[in-house]
Amino acid sequence: MESDLKLINECGFDSFEDVIKRINELVNIMRAGRSKAEINLQRFNNQAKEFLKLGQKDKAKKELAKKKRKDEKIKTFDTQFNVILEKLKEVKSSKEMLQVLNATKYCNGLLLAELKENEVGDVPTKEYEDLLENDKEITKYLEIILKANKKTEKVKYNIPQTQNNNITNNEYLANIFNKKDFNNNQSQTQNIPSSEINIIKKCGFNSFDEVIIRLNTLINKIKLGRNIVENNLERFKNKAKEYLKLGQKDEAKKELAKKKVKEEQIKAFDAQLDSNLEKLKSINNLNQMKQVLNDIKYTNDLLLGEFNQNELEGNPTETKEYQDLFNNDKEITGYLEIINGNNDKNQKYQEKEEYNFPQDGI
Repeated sequence: MESDLKLINECGFDSFEDVIKRINELVNIMRAGRSKAEINLQRFNNQAKEFLKLGQKDKAKKELAKKKRKDEKIKTFDTQFNVILEKLKEVKSSKEMLQVLNATKYCNGLLLAELKENEVGDVPTKEYEDLLENDKEITKYLEIILKANKKTEKVKYNIPQTQNNNITNNEYLANIFNKKDFNNNQSQTQNIPSSEINIIKKCGFNSFDEVIIRLNTLINKIKLGRNIVENNLERFKNKAKEYLKLGQKDEAKKELAKKKVKEEQIKAFDAQLDSNLEKLKSINNLNQMKQVLNDIKYTNDLLLGEFNQNELEGNPTETKEYQDLFNNDKEITGYLEIINGNNDKNQKYQEKEEYNFPQDGI
């Protein structure tokens, strides 16, 4: 679209091919930061050795446990990088560019936090400085796009909560997806390869209609978590009022600025949920199921990240919403492990859909 081209020109690009190339370069910089964070984990081993020399075995075990947790956390960056790059391949609009930029900024921010925590000495490393420059550049692009989208109507969900309707989940989704034989598993599976049916049965489903129903339930749980994050934005306004009472206008402005940034992130999150629901309607084969699972996992993980940032009031990680998101992640990961495990034994699927998501890890 002409408006999209004008927008990316304001960002300094001549085409979406240039956008893809540049964001790919930013991700490569992030990979270097990830490698640096992994190297820094050696400090836990060193500290454990020191404790062992002193005969403090319990403290040594704690250091090694910290290292293990950090190891797992750093490994998740590999998956995040791959998902970003796969989604990046299909960037052809400012909306898709916005989603990828938000994901890139979030991942870059997590890496910055890791390196800041791990660095020793007063002089920042090159990797840390590069990630800072990444953040500045991505923020610039986001500001340009979000400014242009201010007048855009807020995205609405395509599939509302079913508990407000006096119909069953099967009947409701049948109406939404226009499936004539929604309750007839035998009819639905006639044209699906037996190898795919066997795999979804390993996941606990008898048909792709059952897959759609279950994934819709997981997305509804994500919506509830998203609402918790939005409701907590009021804390920024309250903090700003406290600063104003103390005459600290600059600090008050900073709090309101934080609120504005979070509001824009939630708008982008709504767009991602909308995309998840749109693609959910089209699941007719295993490849599409895998794509949607990766997409939902990515959205779910971003929301978990919000809960884990310790910015929400109270103890957000003790809430039912957080536990639901945590269980979502475990369940989706289980499905992906089954699908990816079977893909390792067979040739890769050739069909390409809207987004081609990678297997977990590199």
